[in-house]
Amino acid sequence: MIKLLLSLILFSFLKMVFISGGSFYGTAFAINHEGYYVTAYHVVKGASSLKIVLHKKIYVARVVGVDTNNDIAIVKINHTVNNPIKIDQNNRFDSNICIFGFPAYTHYGKYLHKLPGNIQSSNNRINAWFCHGNSGGPIINHYGYVEGIIVTGRWYNPTVSPLCFSFGDYVPISYVISLASRLHVPLNYGSIYKYQSFKELYNDYDTVVILYSKT
Repeated sequence: MIKLLLSLILFSFLKMVFISGGSFYGTAFAINHEGYYVTAYHVVKGASSLKIVLHKKIYVARVVGVDTNNDIAIVKINHTVNNPIKIDQNNRFDSNICIFGFPAYTHYGKYLHKLPGNIQSSNNRINAWFCHGNSGGPIINHYGYVEGIIVTGRWYNPTVSPLCFSFGDYVPISYVISLASRLHVPLNYGSIYKYQSFKELYNDYDTVVILYSKT
């Protein structure tokens, strides 16, 4: 009961400080064990402070480097990540994907959601329902590797939700690899264990996270 109360107090505090005027949040995902996370640049642009909450503990994040042309940012916190997202060295493309993130309709992004969709490599288009709060989230292919990052929504139906988009743009993971290389940030290459569905992947509390940005 006490833990539940403390959790509600912490969430209410974050909602008040970071969601109200001049502030917002997006999704970020771990790319190595050393506490480096990738998100969309527009999530951190102009921020006076960045914070990530892991298992009810607040971590201050700092920007390590950005690629403004491709809307990518790499941030770091002082935390050792248990299960960073895997990157495929062979760069295999798969159009059937699942988007991971914290859409705004889930109590200001309180819960990690995984939604199916598909992508088109010819124009970096993603076809899936996603919302404000999903920006910076990973696109995971059926191999279990990250295919890219959600950056922009292109169309929404206000009769469904004023916050949700049915398609948008993504940035291929190759641009993240390039930025990380320039910054000498190591990436988590490796094999994926066998799994039956996306529900089994990346459920650790510090793999895909909410990044709060205060301007």
